[in-house]
Order: sequence, then C-alpha cells, then structure tokens
Amino acid sequence: MAVEKGVLSLWWRVVKQRLRVRTLSLLGVKANYVYVPSGDMGFLVDPADNHVSRQLLKTGFYNPEELARYRGLVKETDKVLVVGGHIGSIALPLSKSCKHLSIIEANPKTFELLSLNLNLNQLKNVSLFQLAAGNSSGYVDFITSSENSGGSKIFPSSRSEHYLYDNPSVIQVELRRLDDIFSEKFDVVLMDIEGSEFAAISGAQEILKAARVFICEYFPNHLRDVAGVTAQEFSALVENLEFDKVEFPKLGWSGCGKSNLVERFLEIEESESTEDGIIFQRLT
Repeated sequence: MAVEKGVLSLWWRVVKQRLRVRTLSLLGVKANYVYVPSGDMGFLVDPADNHVSRQLLKTGFYNPEELARYRGLVKETDKVLVVGGHIGSIALPLSKSCKHLSIIEANPKTFELLSLNLNLNQLKNVSLFQLAAGNSSGYVDFITSSENSGGSKIFPSSRSEHYLYDNPSVIQVELRRLDDIFSEKFDVVLMDIEGSEFAAISGAQEILKAARVFICEYFPNHLRDVAGVTAQEFSALVENLEFDKVEFPKLGWSGCGKSNLVERFLEIEESESTEDGIIFQRLT
C-alpha cells in the first residue's frame, strides 16, 4: 500500500505540473516564464517546476532562513563558488554579500533562467559556467527533470520511479574537475548537486582544502543511487578535507570536522532523513 501511495503521489505531482503549464499557455503560445518580485531582487521562474519556482510564486522567497544562514558565513571580501546554482534563488542574493561569485549549473534550461535572472538583476560581480562537476573530464548522461528542475542530476545507477516519474529528457552535458577549471582560491564553496557531491569533492581537493567554509547537502538515497558510495566512504572523503568544525543544522549537532562523522551520516540514513546544508568551517 505504501508503494501504491508513493506512486499516486508522484502521478498527482505530474498532473498538477501539466495544469500549471496549461494555465501559462492560455496567456499566449510565446509565454514561457513568470516574473516574481523577491525583496530587492526579482526572478523569472518556470511554473512547470513544483519546488523552487512554486515557493517563489507562493511567497516571493525561496528558503529565506537558509539564505540568511549562508549570508552570515560570507564576508564582503570573499570569493564564493556555488556548485549547482539552479535559477539563482539562493546563489544570486549571496552575490550582494561578497566580492565575487562564480556559479556552476549543468542543466541547460535552468542555466538559461539563471542567465536571465543574472541580467535582470544587473549583477556585475557574478560569473556563470555551464557544466557538471566531477572527478574526470568528458561528457556524461544527465536527466533534466521538469516537475522538480532542481532535482536534475547525472543519470543515476538506480532507475527508481522517484527519479524518472516525470519522464525527464536525457541529455549529455560537459563534465569537468573543478580543480582543472579554477586556479583561484575561494573562501566559501556551496555545493548542491543531487548526489554528485562525492565525485565533485574528489575533483576539487585543492579548492576545498583552501576554503574557509564548505557547505554541502547529504541525501543518502542520492549518494547511493548516483554516486554509488556508502556513508563510510563519504565520511572519509570529507574528513580528509580537515575542517576544524562541522555543523548539521537540521540534525542539531556540531562538532570537530576531523572527527568520525560516519555516525552522523548513518543516523540521517537510518532515520530516512536528509541534511540540506552541512557547514564545514576552518577557524583560522
């Protein structure tokens, strides 16, 4: 019964998506995006997206508490790297708190919206890069989810209905190591790439070992299905970065960044929970 309810929930999300797309089309065949005022900024959003765009359409903001937390970690003199910038709802506001912001985004359609939002807000200290971050160079299969565009990701090894329910297009995107792209240092690195964190971290060792702050999400099912690694392997990778402090905001736990973190990751996995932004920091 639980499986049936899960399938029905996914089906209903797709139905609602189609209704929103149909409503937009009634304005005219050339209508693609909707403009949303957001404080002192504004964003073009795709109504087909039922997550980031829907929250912006309903409230005018996306995860304001998360944004405030990140702003508190950024200094005016900082160079910031956001890996997985989506349409810019978190990344672009951060540019007003730092010296320069670089954004990586792999999904071509989302990158188009990100570029439009950058120009719309006339931000001059932001650079955009359209590619996927990994531990090698080349091209990789990538699913461009529409119902949840923020869930677009490198094609997972698991063909779970939860990744394919909205019949996403499968395309090829360029894959690069971040250490090969950037010779400069970043003070703050924010990473949100739907399960590709393990490979991206592996390919950004120089960048991350020089960063003062590193923020990444932890979704056990993404780590398993996309990266094909265990909590133990992920723990060893991030411990090797040798940060002084780590904080799990959702879990309500903080401790030494060099300690054995695997217990925290296993606790999240066993409770079938997630962490949207684990914060690693150097204190010197």
